[in-house]
Amino acid sequence: MSTHTFQIGDYTCHSLVDFTRVRSLRHNFPKINPAELTNEIEALALDLTVDTEIPLHGSVLLVDTGEKKILIDAGLSTAAGGHLVQSLANLDLTPEDIDLVVVTHGDGDHIGGLGNYAKAKIVMPTNSYTLWTQDTDAMVEDFIKLFREVQPEEELAATAIGRAKYADVLKQLGDRVVLVEFGEEIAPGISMFEASGHRRDHAGVQIISQGESLMHIADAWRHPIQLKRPDFYCLFDSDPETLATTMNSLLEKAAQSDAVVFGAHFPFPAIIKIAAENGSYQWIDL
Repeated sequence: MSTHTFQIGDYTCHSLVDFTRVRSLRHNFPKINPAELTNEIEALALDLTVDTEIPLHGSVLLVDTGEKKILIDAGLSTAAGGHLVQSLANLDLTPEDIDLVVVTHGDGDHIGGLGNYAKAKIVMPTNSYTLWTQDTDAMVEDFIKLFREVQPEEELAATAIGRAKYADVLKQLGDRVVLVEFGEEIAPGISMFEASGHRRDHAGVQIISQGESLMHIADAWRHPIQLKRPDFYCLFDSDPETLATTMNSLLEKAAQSDAVVFGAHFPFPAIIKIAAENGSYQWIDL
């Protein structure tokens, strides 16, 4: 299944598969002591070990407000193995049907497919645009430092060149880019919120309609273990301390508001709820 449809108030939402990988917890959290990972696996009574390969999905959310079709992130490029265009086709939609693409952050699995949506406006926070277009070298370095221990120099150099191109892409988009402040409405009841840690430019999206709400947390967390241990960070997280603070704040808000939570790398269909539990939080699959 590559699509899942559900309602948030008056808004029809579609969870769309862009890609599927398999990855063990040891691979996901390589800088966390395996013994600590094992302790948390046992505490949650999960039927796996640190080396069990489990699905890792890349999912994208499409929101149909009735007036606009809003895609939150653009997924991988088709050339890089992204299947988002096909997932849209399964809903009888094409990239030309998309009115807005909201960018949560500048990673390849969130912006690689931007070129598919030539008619859409590209919405992003002002601070993210400023970071990428005025502090490009530092934004590239934030990413490259994660791989210095695991990639040879020639691969790092190629990654840096590819990542730096994002600034050029943004500049070339011209007036198709719509800059917003956090909390400013993109469409009725839809706004972005600051969620740094995974990246400096990382943001989320809040959707509220008819008293129902959804929090799109993008890459803020990806596994139930992190609800008990926000200090467990993934290979791809740039600033673990900031991320832990962000995660705690978002978990509290999600539990208090009873919001549906969408995560780009949750198991498909990528929607859960969060419940407060004995000073921590519980992951509830929907």
